[in-house]
Amino acid sequence: MATITMEWALWSERPGARDDYTVLSCSRGKLRPGHFKRIITRFSPGTAEAPADLPRVTIITVDVAHEPHIGLAIQTQSDAYDGTGRRIAPTQFFLFPYNVLEGNPLSYYNLYQALHPVSLPEAGEGSLLHVDVPGFNAATVAADLARLGAAPTSVAARLLHKERLCVTGAEQSTTDDRLRYLDAAVSLLPYGYRAKITATTWANGATRHILRMCFSRRAGEAGMVEVPWEGSAADLPVSAFASRLDAMLDRFEPTRVIGGLAYQTAPQMFDDPHVVYDTLGRIEKRLDREHGLRQGNPTLADLREWLDEGGLPDDEAEIALRKLLPKAQSKDIERIAKWLPVVAPKELKPWWTLLAAMSTRLLWKEGARLAPLLRALPGERDVDKLLATLVKARPDENAQLSRGLDAIAQLLATQVAPDPGTHPSTEAALTGDGPVALALVYALLAGEAGRAEQAWGRQRLPAELMIPLDLLLRLPKGEPVNAAVMEDFARHGDSCVAAVLNIASLTGRLDLAADGFIGWLLSGKGCEPAGAGYWGSVLSGLTPADHRMQAMIDVVLLATSHRPRWMMEAAPEHWPEYEESFEHHWSRSWPNRNQMIIELAHHLRAQSWHDVPGRATDILSGLLPKACLHENPTVEKALIESLSNAHDLSNDLYAEMWLDSRGVRRTAANPPVAPPQGSDAPPREAPSEHQHTGTPQSAASIVEHIVEAVLRGESSTLVYDDLSKRQMLTRADVAVEVVASLAYAIASRKSLNDGHNWTNNLVDALCEEKFGPIVAQEFKKQYLEWSLRAISDQIRRLRDLNSSGNVLDDNDNAAKVRSAADVLLTLVGDKPKGHRRKGRRGRDTRQAPPAEDEGAPAEQDSAE
Repeated sequence: MATITMEWALWSERPGARDDYTVLSCSRGKLRPGHFKRIITRFSPGTAEAPADLPRVTIITVDVAHEPHIGLAIQTQSDAYDGTGRRIAPTQFFLFPYNVLEGNPLSYYNLYQALHPVSLPEAGEGSLLHVDVPGFNAATVAADLARLGAAPTSVAARLLHKERLCVTGAEQSTTDDRLRYLDAAVSLLPYGYRAKITATTWANGATRHILRMCFSRRAGEAGMVEVPWEGSAADLPVSAFASRLDAMLDRFEPTRVIGGLAYQTAPQMFDDPHVVYDTLGRIEKRLDREHGLRQGNPTLADLREWLDEGGLPDDEAEIALRKLLPKAQSKDIERIAKWLPVVAPKELKPWWTLLAAMSTRLLWKEGARLAPLLRALPGERDVDKLLATLVKARPDENAQLSRGLDAIAQLLATQVAPDPGTHPSTEAALTGDGPVALALVYALLAGEAGRAEQAWGRQRLPAELMIPLDLLLRLPKGEPVNAAVMEDFARHGDSCVAAVLNIASLTGRLDLAADGFIGWLLSGKGCEPAGAGYWGSVLSGLTPADHRMQAMIDVVLLATSHRPRWMMEAAPEHWPEYEESFEHHWSRSWPNRNQMIIELAHHLRAQSWHDVPGRATDILSGLLPKACLHENPTVEKALIESLSNAHDLSNDLYAEMWLDSRGVRRTAANPPVAPPQGSDAPPREAPSEHQHTGTPQSAASIVEHIVEAVLRGESSTLVYDDLSKRQMLTRADVAVEVVASLAYAIASRKSLNDGHNWTNNLVDALCEEKFGPIVAQEFKKQYLEWSLRAISDQIRRLRDLNSSGNVLDDNDNAAKVRSAADVLLTLVGDKPKGHRRKGRRGRDTRQAPPAEDEGAPAEQDSAE
């Protein structure tokens, strides 16, 4: 219900008078009698031809002081006669500004029903009229539309194309029927067009008028198009609007389509039919959203788009959020934090189960940073409850646990440690939980928290871990952690051993934990359940300043099937310390010595040597003899391969002599060249005119920057935001090179899985224009070109491999190739052809190998 303030006028004759029709009375408003007279006469539909034509309603639109107004002229039959004996047919005219309808649509029929009973004074002036009018009812209009059939749609289409219409064949209908027809037709346009629509429920066929639409026996003038009351006129104008409207009415309930159009109340002009087509598109998109939220199963991409677009109603946001939470990813945390205070400003109880399940999953499986979510919770009690739930939900030891421990430790260090008293549930859940408490101790130390906070963190440890950790950290010098004590930590999980190593490295006391760790590892208890890959990842993340500890890390990395990290980085003046420590730890009773030698050989084979002058001599003359590896054939072969191809050994004369003593001549006399087109490394191109021409970082330095961030446990989102802010990555060709090499650079220091995750996130950031739209556009083009060259190379190598051994005769191998080919076909929108086995006389024949111009890149194993 809406209350509308209206100006009014009575247009009539006085009984018995011979004067013409005039304004007998009017409101005291902006308009005076002369104004009313001009408006009423200008839009007159002519004299009613018969009493049955009344009551007659005429819709008028007029600008008053440059603002659109709506007028309703209701002409009725009175019982009085004028001086000539004619029966008087007075017109009550009502006018109000269109802006009262913006956001509050009303139907013509409801306006008529509210105004028809009004009786205006027959003389003088009066105050403005305040009338209550029922709101627009889309269901009622939809029912009329179903009853009337296709005619209103054709009327709407013709109105949109600026045609003037005369609806014929409506003689037997009532005024109410015609108003409902008019409402049904106009309701198929955005409501704002009512600011310019004029119409009447009956026009004199012999009278010329300026109304856009009328009901009459016939079109009384040239240029008006006749539309039958039932059915639709032939030769409708070609209309994308009508086609889209029909499709929407078929797809959705008409009530929803009409309701969507009714709330497009901003005034519209009939000057651009494309505007209404675009409006239909927006409504269709919203209806798709409503359908998806209430009845469908929207994708993550849909939910993100809906939550990010403006104007989402709170009730729909609530539904979208409920559908998002069970499948949310780490990147959705900020989005959820934005909407949670809107849909649950005070009471979190209805959301608790979903919120706790999502937070637990994201924290412990993805290591998600949940701080924005905690800030969005209504109060500290909710924060305390959620943190306690997360601590209690810690899963059993697994390779992914470390990310969750890092994340929960950061939350505890920032949210709880400064004021534990406000988080009693969290403190109770944390106390005695070895893995979480140790991760917290490390986070507090790394964050340089105060002594009180650090002491509070250590007091959360189980008693059997608190004492040895206090001894390790005791000032001025701690006590060593032996293998037996390390076993005590390990009983609470391998992550506790990892935490001790991290704490020791951070505080410069890794030497106090190294022997105990290696002793525990060699006891055979250190590889379960996480395995050697886990320890390789842990050790790669340590950054001790002590070069002896760097050598220890390299040896244990080799023992856990990883390549050394520090061997090529130790400065010449510190090499003796590194070498001595390497020899000491290499001499331990490693059970997998042969595998360690193979890993070392791989590492040496991959070196270019010229970038670390003298290091080849250090290794050949010192490290290998001391480790009794100077005559090992595997190591020797690897060194021959790498040294013979080295660009410059002028600072490694010993290496030159070593090669000569084995009868080997170096083959690399020229500087290294850029990889050829189509190789696995992307080409380096000169910057285009669209690219940043400042001083961008090289691909190698960016990769190293990212790898260091990975090892520090930082978030890829924050790291890439920082790269963007500092304009370190401003060229598309450099971006391609970084993407191409990042995964394996991270894998050599941590894990291939982390490498792929960081690479995928970087590609997303580039494509989402975080580094700018020009870089994004160029990157997409160049990365596609590089990818296609790489695929082509892989296909060629696969073909060569098959020609040498017919490896694709194996059904499993052939199936993998077909599967890869199908994926590529699907990617470009083609439907893969089914692969059927050919049969003859009831016997299956062998599947023919792919033709030479077919193929797909083979899957690459996750190997170092």
